[in-house]
Amino acid sequence: MGFSDWLSLIGAIVAGVSLGVAGLSAWFAKQQAKAAEESNRISAAALDVSRRQLDLQISAEGNIDAPKASPYVPPWRVEHVSGSAYALTNGGDETAYDVHIEPPADTPAYDTDFPQIGPMSSKQFTLIFTMASPSREISVTWCRSPEAEPEAAWTTSLPSLTP
Repeated sequence: MGFSDWLSLIGAIVAGVSLGVAGLSAWFAKQQAKAAEESNRISAAALDVSRRQLDLQISAEGNIDAPKASPYVPPWRVEHVSGSAYALTNGGDETAYDVHIEPPADTPAYDTDFPQIGPMSSKQFTLIFTMASPSREISVTWCRSPEAEPEAAWTTSLPSLTP
């Protein structure tokens, strides 16, 4: 093998390594784009909650300049984690006690009762939807203090499954 053959071989190896690095860089860029989309989705949800709180305050009081107590807004958000797993997030600023998730009829459910969920905390639960499940709607009940009876309820449809 001559000198020019060795140079050609080294050039081919460098080109192959460069192709691998470029592919890895593209994969990392795709992961960063997915993370940015998720962050944007979460920010949009927080903005929506803020707008709803402001709309409720304006409609109830008429004037947002005077200091007033904000109306209570259910703090919950539900996200699909993977497979049959979902996460219930308390997006409020107070702890929720005796939290219970009521699944649709004929839908097997696991881990749907929680003694408490702190502010900005999540708990995972499992729902296994079957052909007998009439809907994707769940109800969440909770107490705002540890000694109280369930005083608040919130109903929502579960988000679509993500690939």
